[in-house]
Amino acid sequence: MAEVELYFDDRSITLHPRALRGRERVGEATSFDVDAITTAPVDPSTLVGQDVLLVLRGSHGERSIRGVVRRVKTFATADVDAARRFRLEVRSRLDV
Repeated sequence: MAEVELYFDDRSITLHPRALRGRERVGEATSFDVDAITTAPVDPSTLVGQDVLLVLRGSHGERSIRGVVRRVKTFATADVDAARRFRLEVRSRLDV
């Protein structure tokens, strides 16, 4: 099972990845969708444009991918104590 970590250049932002889907092709910009949660209040509009580092760890080693948050989708809940859920679209800087 692979492990995913997500680091923002703005260290005040902490999100915990729960799922990752990505696409890489020769000659095209890398694109990842990261589903993440947090219990801290985060304004989704502050995430767009943030530089991020995705770290993927698995049985074959570790890989780091730099990118920029292009879009943020939030998931609503009626439970005020529930973790906040986000889907981040992270694209390579080449595509920004």
